[in-house]
Amino acid sequence: MRSIIIAVICIISCMPAAAQQVSPITIEKKGLGKQYLQNGQRLDRKEINKVLKGYEGSADEFRKSSRNSGIGVGLVAGGCLVIGASSLISSLKDVETLNSGSLDVSGANTGSFLVGCGMALAGIPFMLKGNSQFVRSVNIYNAQPGIERSPVASITVAISPAGAGMRVFF
Repeated sequence: MRSIIIAVICIISCMPAAAQQVSPITIEKKGLGKQYLQNGQRLDRKEINKVLKGYEGSADEFRKSSRNSGIGVGLVAGGCLVIGASSLISSLKDVETLNSGSLDVSGANTGSFLVGCGMALAGIPFMLKGNSQFVRSVNIYNAQPGIERSPVASITVAISPAGAGMRVFF
């Protein structure tokens, strides 16, 4: 009987260690950027998406973050392409003008250049909003009641003349 009780106590005391625990995602600043870590391992955006999928509030916020970041990156990239194309076309026209013998190179197209600058500037608020939503999604995940900060288990064994009792908390 004694060996059965000892075996049960050993099995129950090992259960919290064997149970799959969900740990928080921590944010560490690394230079100008941030690293997201879980259980000491660095997570990329795809891995964070997999972790957050099971938690409705954080998954919704993550989707909003991805959408806003995508719009922002698209606008900034498009604006940079328009600026680059405008500058290239303007430079080619200026070279053509100089090759023809004229020194009048003031025919730059500022309209498309300004449109590109506007697009790039319009993308910045979307990127900032997406970043704040991304951090909020991680914080919502970390605030879930099932997220354990550290493994907590306690076993109380009481022996009395009338018998023995055990209480286990996970």
